[in-house]
Amino acid sequence: MAKDLESVMKMFDEEGHDIQKMQEHMPGFLELYHRLSSDGHSYGIEDEFVDEDQGIGAVLRWLWFYSGRGGCECGAELTVYRDGKTQTKYFKYRDSYDADKDNDKFKFDTIKKVSATDESLKLELESEYTAGREERIIPDDERRTYVEVSPKYRVGNLEYTPIKKKYTLEQTIKLPKQKIDEKFTSQEYQDFKQHMQHEIEKLRDLSYIKDARMSQAAAMYGTQGYLGACYLPKDSSYVMPEVLSEFIATDKLQGVVVIKSQIDARAGSGKQFEFAAYRIDKDKCEKIDSKDIWESELADGKSVDMHARDYYEK
Repeated sequence: MAKDLESVMKMFDEEGHDIQKMQEHMPGFLELYHRLSSDGHSYGIEDEFVDEDQGIGAVLRWLWFYSGRGGCECGAELTVYRDGKTQTKYFKYRDSYDADKDNDKFKFDTIKKVSATDESLKLELESEYTAGREERIIPDDERRTYVEVSPKYRVGNLEYTPIKKKYTLEQTIKLPKQKIDEKFTSQEYQDFKQHMQHEIEKLRDLSYIKDARMSQAAAMYGTQGYLGACYLPKDSSYVMPEVLSEFIATDKLQGVVVIKSQIDARAGSGKQFEFAAYRIDKDKCEKIDSKDIWESELADGKSVDMHARDYYEK
């Protein structure tokens, strides 16, 4: 897990990427990668793809979410970046309530292929899952000597060997290549993209209540049972603000961003989040819409549907 932005840059540099070109052609991607790798709900980055020449990137990570009414949900999240815009797809592989709904095929850990057209990106994801097991009766002369040989395991007089298989899924993400309006130069557009990413980082900073703490009950959401309470401190910091969507209108160099940030917490309701939309111009940044929702409401099926593109003033 990258501890800071400098570590992220060093990592990509060691992998042979052109950092200067990444900053010019992919403004905000390094910050996005750092944010995804340091999120408190992330197990870490499993794989990534970067093409700084085309301004395309993809990040694959595993996430966990604790539900006070059930267990722990786990999933693989794919975040795709192109020309300053992002889209995310989530694949749940562990259900927090019903083990019959688990699907290890969706525990993707590899981005195999990425191809691009002017309108979309096509990605191939791969996972390894257990498709069954082979059984062998252990002979009497072997039973006294137990040697654990991964991935085999023994139960009584039987030895089990999991049967592993590969699963591949092709995903097409509609993420059009940004077209620059003729009245703006390429440099003006690149300058505005960098300006917008700078403003987004300022907004994330201002949205994060650094000194706020929440109780263990609020952090876990749900006071019944305290499953896993021993793994949490007595109180916790608020979660970091998250950029949900971004959009740049090239006909007037105007941007919109939607940010999700934690604004409160209480036992029984969990965390309270604000979904806020901001319009960013060359000389100003203003909040144009916001909606609040409690974690308990999200668990009951309520949702907030806010997309940056919908707030663009045509």
